[in-house]
Amino acid sequence: MKQSLVQKYNLHNKLTYLLILSAATLIIFYSTNKSIQGNYISAEAKSIGGTNQSDSLIINRILLIGDAGDPSLTNQEPVLLAMQKQATQLQAKSFIITLGDNIYPYGMPGIEDGERLIAEDKFKRQLDLIINSKVNAVFLPGNHDWAQGTEEGWKSIKNEQEFINSKYFPQIRFLPENGCPGPSVIEVGDKIKIIALDSQWWLHSGTKPSVACDCSSENEVVKTLDSLLTAYTSDIVVIAAHHPLASYGPHGGYFSWKDHVFPLLNLNSNLWIPLPVIGSIYPLTRMMGISNQDMSNSEYQNYISRIEDVLKNHKNIIYASGHEHSLQILNGINKSIYLVSGFGTSSHHTELAKGERTLFAASQPGFMQIDLYKDGKVQISVFEVDEKSNPVKAFSFCPFM
Repeated sequence: MKQSLVQKYNLHNKLTYLLILSAATLIIFYSTNKSIQGNYISAEAKSIGGTNQSDSLIINRILLIGDAGDPSLTNQEPVLLAMQKQATQLQAKSFIITLGDNIYPYGMPGIEDGERLIAEDKFKRQLDLIINSKVNAVFLPGNHDWAQGTEEGWKSIKNEQEFINSKYFPQIRFLPENGCPGPSVIEVGDKIKIIALDSQWWLHSGTKPSVACDCSSENEVVKTLDSLLTAYTSDIVVIAAHHPLASYGPHGGYFSWKDHVFPLLNLNSNLWIPLPVIGSIYPLTRMMGISNQDMSNSEYQNYISRIEDVLKNHKNIIYASGHEHSLQILNGINKSIYLVSGFGTSSHHTELAKGERTLFAASQPGFMQIDLYKDGKVQISVFEVDEKSNPVKAFSFCPFM
């Protein structure tokens, strides 16, 4: 009897092992076929193309950078320096949006906290970029600014806002304010409206504001967003939030063979320790939605569903986000364009795949740019960073021709 139980136990372990191995093999095969090397530009994007109009015909320029909260503290961060150079080229007409995760790993701690000075140093690298470029900007919160969803999150958000307001306001603002979900509106010139959302508010499991906000529930947020989009039908509208509505990186469930064989690289870029089969547990559990920072999670799916329920009633909306450490331009719902500009620190690195929505994709440090021209054309451009911290245009196209 005892031997029979042992045999059953061993058989169960073998079957479990084979199941994991089979699943991992299929996923690795799928990921390898979908993963990209260098820059990917779809045939559709190539056919659309950009404009050759002079910069003198630009009315407004918006620069988008995300996940810049872990810059080099020994040298100038290349991505930040490159964006500063780009911002100064059209200083009077430029506006910067930082798309969250402004301070790694747990946002801005209290003044008495031992990590406070390090957090301030990381944040000042970004703030000084904006001050030096002499353009206006808005900072949006991400999950790291909310202390990774812990109970300290709301305090961390308010600390970050207070730090900006004490030294950098009104040139730089923090929106939505006080940990509220938004939407908050910023007018850039006469024809561009930026609608800022705090997407982490939807996912945060700790204490967060509700009744003190203009919108205190998910229903109120989406109803107000719909009303704003209806009011701005003649304008160029950019919805800015930290979390993407679509992605072909790890947060979207796409992992490379490295994630399965060398999972410890996600903790340290030097840990090339092979852990086949066992290593697949990490990506597989993420794909099953264990983290609400991944799109497979039900809370995240709810956020996507509620926002896209609004977007399906409005055309030609740009939804700009960070979160995923890559540069992606994707076709969105109802002729909208989804931007993922989350490679704001050169130390980031994640594998990236292409999908049916992909117009452009690159796993390179950089940022994005939106230009509005006098004739009404909108051009979206992607900039990468060369070895001298100069911005190099990798791609541009006019989506609403």
